[in-house]
Amino acid sequence: MNFAHANAVQPEEVRLLAEHGGSISVTPEIEMMMGHGYPAVGLALENGVKPALGVDVVTSTGGDMFTQMKFALQADRARVNQEQLSQGIMPGPELHLSAQSILESATIDGAKALKLDHKIGSLTPGKQADFIMISKNDLNIFPVNDPVGTVVQCTNTANVDSVYVAGNPVKKDGKMIGIDIERIKRLATVASRHLLG
Repeated sequence: MNFAHANAVQPEEVRLLAEHGGSISVTPEIEMMMGHGYPAVGLALENGVKPALGVDVVTSTGGDMFTQMKFALQADRARVNQEQLSQGIMPGPELHLSAQSILESATIDGAKALKLDHKIGSLTPGKQADFIMISKNDLNIFPVNDPVGTVVQCTNTANVDSVYVAGNPVKKDGKMIGIDIERIKRLATVASRHLLG
C-alpha cells in the first residue's frame, strides 16, 4: 500500500507500514498550501520509510519535481529548526536531512513506492533509460560545485536541456521534439475560455 498525504499519521503507524512493506508519497507544496500540515518527509524517514515525492493539484501549483524537492527539503528542515527554537536552542550547521536523500525521494524511492524500481528510478543496465540533462552553464547554477545540492536546491525547469524517455529524446537542446507547442497553447486557451466563461 502507498499512502499519499500521510501528514497526520502517528509514528507507530508509519513503523507498522514500514514493517509490512508499505510506502508514503509526499506532495509537499500542495500539502503545505492546503493545510495538511508539515509534509511527512521527516515522519517517514524517522520511522523507517523512505518517502516518495510527487506532485498534486497542478491547476493550483507548478507541476515540476524541482519545486517539490525544494519544498520537501526546506519544510522538513524548518520543522526540525522550529523544534529546536521552541526549546531555546539556536539551530546549528548540522543538517538532519540531506539533498541526496531528497533526490532519492524524487527518483528511486518513487519507483520503489510504485513497485517499478526494477524498470525505472535509476540509470542501471537493464532498466528503461529515463533521464534529464541539465545545462550546468546556466547562470543560476554556475559554477556547479555540488551536483546533488545544485539539482535539489537551485535547479528549475528552465535549466533542463534534454529529456529522454526509454532512451528516446523528447526534448533536445532546449526544444521539445515532435510536439506542436503552439497547437497545445491554442487548445488550452479554448478549453480555459470554455470552462471559465
